[in-house]
Amino acid sequence: MTDQAAQGSAKTVESIAALYLGNILYALERCALALDGEGKPADAGFYRGIARKLAEVGLNYPFIHRVMDRLSHSFALEELQAALNVEHGKLPDGPS
Repeated sequence: MTDQAAQGSAKTVESIAALYLGNILYALERCALALDGEGKPADAGFYRGIARKLAEVGLNYPFIHRVMDRLSHSFALEELQAALNVEHGKLPDGPS
């Protein structure tokens, strides 16, 4: 794969991830909840860490950053849903 092809592929992955980031965060938290239920808090923390990093790095998606800023390092699905609802309620025309 050439450098140009790799850059084009990365942009596509980034645009898709940005578009579905809320869904990805939700799925990661559901995974973490399942692992918590299995008595695997370290594994759950790993997936929550992935979610936090997705919100913090290169995706530059202000809506997600505002949501994640409302949450502690470890959070429950209900807390994520509440933060999403608060931030979504502030938007005039949808997430940006």
